[in-house]
Amino acid sequence: MSTFATIRSYQELRKAGRVFHGKVLKMIPRPVIVSTATELGLWRKGGLVAGEDDADVLADRMIYDKRWAGKSALEHFEDEVAESAWTEDERRFARAMRTAYASLFEIVDVCPGSHVVLIDRLVGARSGETGPRIELADLGLSETALPGALLAARLLDAGEFSMSTGVGFPFPADREAAILRYLGDREPGFRKNRLDMPEDYSLFFYRLHRRFGIGVAYGPEA
Repeated sequence: MSTFATIRSYQELRKAGRVFHGKVLKMIPRPVIVSTATELGLWRKGGLVAGEDDADVLADRMIYDKRWAGKSALEHFEDEVAESAWTEDERRFARAMRTAYASLFEIVDVCPGSHVVLIDRLVGARSGETGPRIELADLGLSETALPGALLAARLLDAGEFSMSTGVGFPFPADREAAILRYLGDREPGFRKNRLDMPEDYSLFFYRLHRRFGIGVAYGPEA
């Protein structure tokens, strides 16, 4: 995906996505904000206690994981704002949003100034088979990532390339066994183990990153 046209398309979509995320966030009611911030440990004494990085994590979780009145944040936005009023890039980004999925990936190759190549490690944890190679467009990550490191992220299929939602949790390679053990345990109050709760992966990876992740800014590229 290293062609100039593809990189330009990615940059335009990333820019549109930041604006569109902001619009969708306005659809989220206060009770959802409070409950999500509480489970992330970011709501104390009646107020939000989150730095910029934590606020990005909170927004990402509310947009992609939370539902109220039986609908996601994007579905509520679609009900309130006619798609005819959206820009073409917003429609394109919304289509990508509908493909979102979170997982734990291994960085297997890096192409500076373009993308990184990932393999989904949770596919292997479930099936014992190696997942497909994924080319993730990310100009910042392509300059800083190290092959072998782990990245917990939520990916979007934009058609000609994959991209993240802008929030990622990097981990050193030697933490994979500990992460998989954690995901294999049951979440308190639930019968399922964490590996079978993809709707809460963002919560689990946030907890784990605070314990032993690699320091990084979570937010989108400049």
